[in-house]
Amino acid sequence: MIGTSIGNFEVIARLGQGGMGQVWLAQQKEIKTKVAIKTLLPQISADKQQVQRFFNEAVAVSKIKHAGITKIFDVGYLATGEAYLVMEFLEGESLAGRIARVGRLRAAELADVTRQIASVLEATHAQDITHRDLKPDNLFIVGDAELERGERVKVLDFGIAKLNDAAITGSGALGTPLYMSPEQWKTPAGVDGRADVYSLGCIVFEMASGRPPFVGSSVGEACTMHMTAPVPSLRARAPAIPASIDELVQRMLAKTPAERPLLREVRTAFAELEHAAPAAEEAFASTLPEGAAVSPSAATVASAASLGHVTTLGSAASMVNAPAARPASPRSRRWLIGGGTMLAIAGGAVAWLAASHPSEPPVAPGSAAPLAVAPPPADAALPAPTSHVHIVATPPAAEIRVDETRVKNPYDGTVLRDDHPHHITITLRGYHPRTEQVTFAADRDLTYDLVVEPPAAKPRPATTQSDHTIYEGTKGSLMTADPKSSKP
Repeated sequence: MIGTSIGNFEVIARLGQGGMGQVWLAQQKEIKTKVAIKTLLPQISADKQQVQRFFNEAVAVSKIKHAGITKIFDVGYLATGEAYLVMEFLEGESLAGRIARVGRLRAAELADVTRQIASVLEATHAQDITHRDLKPDNLFIVGDAELERGERVKVLDFGIAKLNDAAITGSGALGTPLYMSPEQWKTPAGVDGRADVYSLGCIVFEMASGRPPFVGSSVGEACTMHMTAPVPSLRARAPAIPASIDELVQRMLAKTPAERPLLREVRTAFAELEHAAPAAEEAFASTLPEGAAVSPSAATVASAASLGHVTTLGSAASMVNAPAARPASPRSRRWLIGGGTMLAIAGGAVAWLAASHPSEPPVAPGSAAPLAVAPPPADAALPAPTSHVHIVATPPAAEIRVDETRVKNPYDGTVLRDDHPHHITITLRGYHPRTEQVTFAADRDLTYDLVVEPPAAKPRPATTQSDHTIYEGTKGSLMTADPKSSKP
């Protein structure tokens, strides 16, 4: 694939690979503009419903006019039959990665990120589009000097979005278990924008406290908790949160869609928190030291996976990281994302498709617990755990390769946890190369210092010899001197 052309773009590297497809880095041949190209595997491309969802993302994105939406430039099929999207190439960090890195967001950042997400969702719902898979993996933070905090939130992965055209929406429960609204589990056909408000409430809860409101050990348990469990108090987990925000989040997580606030109210409330943030920062900071990460449980890692992310098909795979384009703290880490869109890795948190569970009428307020519909199997597994990998090589110009893929120096990313050996290779002209075999069965913080190669020894010139030493003739019995010598 590397070196081949897709339209006017030449593929120059592979960014990620998953169970459903791959993401490639490509550049325009003349002006060298970089893009990300997402391709489906041949067997997935042969499934018309999967391709419909794949192209559904381009349809949805083309309708929404907002700076917080990632651009899609082209769609089509390769000569070999695989479906592809050509997308904006982003540099930044997923919200999932930031939460995993810092634990809890501070007041100003929490307010700014929430306000921006609400703004994008307002523009999305204005086009009668419901995202249906809002989660930290599908929210990407990029540098933007035009904004006060210098960061913009991009909403990604509209692959399972619900549009007006029912022919391209599919059926069954779609979403990610940790962030799915009750109606997505019970009556997916009737889902509207209020489901996105619920998902945003789950995300706000996680940004403020370090974990989602409902964390189950299986898909079935997550389903039951979203539909029946009381909403936990955010202030109980994050005491510095203002009471008004706690009350608003409680309403965002209401079991009944009609009881949830409008996005305009959410945006306004968090804009007010943003303005009041300087006075609240000290209280926020006291609840968790900067940089202290909250260890995710096996269930929480559904939000932490990002060589990754999942568009179209639901989960996240980690992407290659790169230095921030603007000044950042030493703890700040950045990822390069192909439109933020990553393809689901086998065993990852993909959209749970419950087409076998028929839709039922909505449950009226005050009725019994909405469990008439059979929940997903209790043993359905949530996403596989991930490992954080950080690699630094000195000198900074050294090249780092993970297996056969070149990554940035330093490299920082989240990968699926496994016991398979991976080869780390560090090279730089004039230095001894370093090679190590590691597994990603746990978090890795790897540092390599290359050693300068000594200069090659120069060959000694041949020693010149006098004529006396090179004469090879036979001396006669009366010969007392070399016949070639000038002396008698």
